[in-house]
Amino acid sequence: MPFVIYEQGVRIVTPPNSVFPPRVVEKLKEIEKTVLVSQNDQVKESREAFYEHGIEAYRSIDEGEPNRARIRYAEQLMSEPVQTVYVDDSIGSAWVLIRQNRFRHLPVLSRVNHLVGILSDRDIFSALIDNGEGVLLQQVDTLMQVRVLTATPKTEVRLIAGLMSENHIGSIPVVTEKGEVIGIVTTADLLRTLVNQAPLELWL
Repeated sequence: MPFVIYEQGVRIVTPPNSVFPPRVVEKLKEIEKTVLVSQNDQVKESREAFYEHGIEAYRSIDEGEPNRARIRYAEQLMSEPVQTVYVDDSIGSAWVLIRQNRFRHLPVLSRVNHLVGILSDRDIFSALIDNGEGVLLQQVDTLMQVRVLTATPKTEVRLIAGLMSENHIGSIPVVTEKGEVIGIVTTADLLRTLVNQAPLELWL
């Protein structure tokens, strides 16, 4: 159960096949080979040398830092604790949180702490342009997105990264089986992990 959708507070389990629609790849025609035998041998040797060099480089990193855990699941990567707002908070107070902390998304909770939506900086910015500063006095639930795709703590990072890339999603809240929002995975979290050279388990 890698992903769960929350729509107006209702929890909907989502199988991976419905999140990632299958792709159809047309069979390529074989291209006529024009490389001489001697050149083929050189290409093969250069490829083998390249692969061996890459494997040795990875081993040197892997063996040099044995105490570093591989990043495989959402719970290892997510930002926590996650900043949230309530449905009846003002959009203005949410806007202050976003600007002060440089957030891009805020999960929205009901007063019994159930996830009911998500509010983005883009939502607020667009509303300000269209309706002026008066929108800041309205409640968060008048502007939030009510359909929220979430991950579980054990959702694999490669699935999250693929989903975010293909669907232009900037963040995915991480929610427990009991519906508690315990963290959030953002594009910044993924990039920060890569920059810090953490051993990501993206290919399994």
